[in-house]
Amino acid sequence: MKDFDVIVIGAGHAGCEAAHAVARLGKRVLLTAIDIDSVAYMACNPSIGGLGKSHLVYEIDALGGLMAQVSDKACIQMRTLNRGNGPAVQALRAQVDKHEYHRVMLETIKKTPNITLRECEVTEIVTTPKIKTHIFAGIAGIGKTMLAKKYKNVLDLESSSFKYDYSHLKDYDSEKLKGDPSRKLNPNFPENYITAIKDGIGKYDYIFIWANDEVFSEYEKNGIDYKIIRPTPSAEIEQEYYQRFRKRGNNDEWAQRVAKSLNSEAWTTKLNATGKAIIYLQHGETLESYFKANTNKYPALMSESPVTGVRLATGETINASAIVVATGVYLNSCILVGHTSKVSGPRGTSGWFGSATKLTQSLLELGVKIQRFKTGTPPRVESQSIDYGKTSLQPPDTDAHFSFLSTEPTRNVVSCHLTYTTGETHGVIRDNLKKSAMYSGLIKGTGARYCPSIEDKIVRFANAERHQVFLEPESLSTDEVYLQGLSTSLPPDVQKQFVRTIPGLECAKILRDAYAIEYDCIDSTQLKNTLEFKGISGLYFAGQVNGTSGYEEAAAQGLVAGANAGGATGGNAPLILSRTNSYIGVLIDDLVTVGTKEPYRMFTSRAEHRLFLRQDNADQRLTPIGREVGLVDDIRWYTLQDKLVQIGRYHRGDQAVSDKIKEIVRIEEMYAGYLKREESRINDAKRLEGTIIPHDIDYMKIPALRKESQIKLGYIRPANIAVASRISGVTPADINVLLVWLKKKN
Repeated sequence: MKDFDVIVIGAGHAGCEAAHAVARLGKRVLLTAIDIDSVAYMACNPSIGGLGKSHLVYEIDALGGLMAQVSDKACIQMRTLNRGNGPAVQALRAQVDKHEYHRVMLETIKKTPNITLRECEVTEIVTTPKIKTHIFAGIAGIGKTMLAKKYKNVLDLESSSFKYDYSHLKDYDSEKLKGDPSRKLNPNFPENYITAIKDGIGKYDYIFIWANDEVFSEYEKNGIDYKIIRPTPSAEIEQEYYQRFRKRGNNDEWAQRVAKSLNSEAWTTKLNATGKAIIYLQHGETLESYFKANTNKYPALMSESPVTGVRLATGETINASAIVVATGVYLNSCILVGHTSKVSGPRGTSGWFGSATKLTQSLLELGVKIQRFKTGTPPRVESQSIDYGKTSLQPPDTDAHFSFLSTEPTRNVVSCHLTYTTGETHGVIRDNLKKSAMYSGLIKGTGARYCPSIEDKIVRFANAERHQVFLEPESLSTDEVYLQGLSTSLPPDVQKQFVRTIPGLECAKILRDAYAIEYDCIDSTQLKNTLEFKGISGLYFAGQVNGTSGYEEAAAQGLVAGANAGGATGGNAPLILSRTNSYIGVLIDDLVTVGTKEPYRMFTSRAEHRLFLRQDNADQRLTPIGREVGLVDDIRWYTLQDKLVQIGRYHRGDQAVSDKIKEIVRIEEMYAGYLKREESRINDAKRLEGTIIPHDIDYMKIPALRKESQIKLGYIRPANIAVASRISGVTPADINVLLVWLKKKN
């Protein structure tokens, strides 16, 4: 029995957008939170937007998401960043009341039809039970390659790829070089081969391995259970062996000798000596036909293992057709300060949130690759203890909104302030570096390059005389001020010491100490561009669990994952955004194509077509797409139509339009020449996106591709040529080879 259409694990910024997207599609969704107080909680800085990030917020809104509207309601100061540059790369930034943001989002979630919010911990992803892995040892590959090509969940471990090291050769071609005398033995063989087999057990339905004297004893020693595939000896089989060896590049004498040996009764005796069952194939019989005739022994191969639900810490199982994992920084999270650590999630208003300590193991068992990242947060100080006269005022400077639907006046009621660290600050930090969790070796996770801790700044930028510190009010209901720029894992006593060396903070009273947090996240290259996990249908990932940083990046992924999870349960077409039409498309393409080894942050520089991908036209670009997939309601749709009508009127000389419309047209006219050239580049990119690559393509069978490209293309499995061209290590020459190969096949 299906309890829900979709289950969303985690109710942070990604989870809320995911659940809302599912609900907008008319599907029933369960949104789980480890603590209700953690719903859309701002554990880090109390702001939305900023360089590159504000574009994501506008796009979320254009697609019917929540973040923009909630930000506008909770805003207490609005500023425009990057004013010295063109409007395409300027950014809106809202200082928000973190408690009001949580309250408004929580109320919205509770009032949205089809969403059920529940406080609980998910410990396991439940999938359809997988078939036990069947391992077959074959001779010279006869018959097995057809099966490996036909079915998806098959691992074909070609022994020569592990036995020989071709790295010293240029333009390695496995088929041609197998008989080449210049090949080197790999010193890691056969251990590397055995490891590959073990890694595949439980993840693949069928594994094909080598049947040879060199490895039989290793199989036995490592407890690898297998059956042997043996073509019934005959003159026809011997000739088939011979032709195969010659095609591989072996010389005539060697090919005849080995073919005769493999076809002999002596070889059959050797195989019998292993004590393993032998499957005899008649001449002309393939493994496919053999399996069809023996379905009782070998059930039909499964291409994917669909999810069926989740299991809670209480043991309860809840069923669903799709799951979105949006665990943020809570997955196996650990808090680190000085030389101390504790298993915990981020700190909330009234205490520490819990850590999801058991879900990682379930993900590992499903074949998800896990990595460890780290982030941190600065101290919060009492506002009354700050001498603002020694700081620079950062007042609000715009009445703009994030949402295209917002009509209420922007609430600009507070100012931020700017101060700087000093030489004394840096001295205190240097003297205490060994006390930092970062530099004592306690932290193992990779931190954010673009948001480093203050001790990291002091070490990496040793010649810098000072670093910025922004004083940001956290809420209208508290006296706490967030010290942006002072993220640290130094002990509390050292925090107090260096904070008081900063102008304006000499008497600062720290209300909440800074801390670092480590957490598990996944290798995002295991995802499709729908954010669905490859190999397990119905399992989606969104947010910081994909290796990103920031509320905005998380929310954008949540919307896409939720739309696709909900859409898939109803058979809808997927929501796939492109680099040519959105920053969200850039974000997702970067994650699934290149991946990230450190927390990923969005910048305008990541978008090739940023003159076209502006804040002001996000609705023109994306609202029609959102309408098509069912995310955009009538109010938003008709708001866009009215905007387009006004733009048309203004172009015809009608001045009776809003200043906002006039500004949009001014920007378009200013960029007109550039946009015309940009349109040509976008069309070229779309042509590459339109060249589809079959998902089951065997790149190892395209000999003109370089070995590195064969491996990376096979791992990423790009959907089209445009994506393939952006994979690190895949050269333009490889793309040309692939284009020629596809043209021949089509």
